[in-house]
Amino acid sequence: FACNAGFQHTNGSLQRECLSSGEWSGVAPVCTFIRECKCPCGMVHIPKYTDINDEKLAQEMEQMKKELKVLKNQTSAALRKKISVKDFRPSANASGAVWVVVLMVMAGCIIVPDLIRALRHILSCCRPRS
Repeated sequence: FACNAGFQHTNGSLQRECLSSGEWSGVAPVCTFIRECKCPCGMVHIPKYTDINDEKLAQEMEQMKKELKVLKNQTSAALRKKISVKDFRPSANASGAVWVVVLMVMAGCIIVPDLIRALRHILSCCRPRS
């Protein structure tokens, strides 16, 4: 008697005979499923390489390394650093509003005096000369 693929003999007799009484000799064999097989049993096969010094293995490993190499500047974390994203934190909104006001005041301090000077110049050009 032999167990099917994926099963292991765990109990009973592997060899039995049919007796003259019509009964079988020995104990009925028991086969149980092998649970050590983590992969589907059809996927388990003889290894492609058995010698770790095989040149073909080294070439295949180098090819895999090239294919699996990750460029640090192409990762999603690196790309996220290059873009602006809406920040919903109250502190970010408050500091943004403060800097807008500061920039407006600075721009006003530069532009207002120039506007006054430009208006005086335009008015002096438009007045009739006496």
